[in-house]
Amino acid sequence: MSATASVSGGGHREVRYWRNPIAIWALLLGVLVHIAGFFAFSIELPPDQVGPIKAPEIFYSGADERIDLLMQEQSELLDFEPLFLPTARNASVYLGWSELVERTEPFSALPPRLLINDGQFPSRADQFVEPIDKPLDMLERDTAGSFGAFGQVSGTQEALPYRAGTLEVYREDDSQVTLVKELESGIIDESVSNLSGVLEWRLAVGEIGIVGQALLIKGSGLEAVDAAAAQYLLQKAPEWGLPEGYYRVVIGP
Repeated sequence: MSATASVSGGGHREVRYWRNPIAIWALLLGVLVHIAGFFAFSIELPPDQVGPIKAPEIFYSGADERIDLLMQEQSELLDFEPLFLPTARNASVYLGWSELVERTEPFSALPPRLLINDGQFPSRADQFVEPIDKPLDMLERDTAGSFGAFGQVSGTQEALPYRAGTLEVYREDDSQVTLVKELESGIIDESVSNLSGVLEWRLAVGEIGIVGQALLIKGSGLEAVDAAAAQYLLQKAPEWGLPEGYYRVVIGP
């Protein structure tokens, strides 16, 4: 539908836009967009983080509120190993300076509130003091590390065995390694934590297994270590399943 026009007495043509449906719809659409934009930009979105992150707090929940307050104040004043700081000093034992420098990895996040009760109270604050039977006994001591045991969890993963050396088996006429074994601490000699030299043995294997005893070609210079290595070969060599032939057994760091 086209817009109607009227001609005035002066010869001018007047276009009546308000009767044009396209103009009306464009006007309404502009008003709606304006109102929607006003509300969209006027609404405050919630912040990503409400306030600063607070450090975890330690609360001791005992039977006496007065003792609880003293314990909390004392822990804040004397704890030189606070749980909420990512530092290597977060331990209940005193470490050497070189070890402190190496242990710089951050600790995992702790809950915002760490509750300690009588059942969870550590039996020993550190390795230098006597066991603590009552929480109140901590207030009578001057040791700053007493509160460092709060929140600690005993390790559930067993320690890995300390590597003491490597055993390699070669065929007499071949330079390729036939067998490799990792030696743990204490296998060769309880008094030697790590091998400092190389031992070499000659081993003969027949149809039915090991023939005789291993022949020492190169020793370590310590009779106890050589004897322990010979005993180890005597016990373990039959389990290796080596085919018939002559072999060189090398034991070293």
